[in-house]
Amino acid sequence: MVWDSSCYYLVQQSMSQSDASAACNVLGSHLAVITSAAENVAITNYLQTTGYTNWVHLGATDNAVEGTYVWETGEAFVYLGWEIGQPQGGSSENCCVTRYDGKWHDVNCNSLVGYLCEI
Repeated sequence: MVWDSSCYYLVQQSMSQSDASAACNVLGSHLAVITSAAENVAITNYLQTTGYTNWVHLGATDNAVEGTYVWETGEAFVYLGWEIGQPQGGSSENCCVTRYDGKWHDVNCNSLVGYLCEI
């Protein structure tokens, strides 16, 4: 999917967040970074068109400082798409995922789910 100046590619193969990030890097991309409501809507619409209903890894973690999410690209974390009550996993859930409804959740980084690459 192309949106603004980025291309997104859904990979339905289940991987941990670190493996998904490495797989995107091999393709010359990174895990998706969502910096606006409009971008979140575009990605949500894309996921809905694929029919994929499982979670997908995004490129955000709070591994460095608990409760402070950062994008793996270093871009500012200015848009928040968290589901009500999220993030709530404490130190056991440090990675950000989304799905067809556009709501973000924090999960264990070893969770085996699909992922979304952005280039």
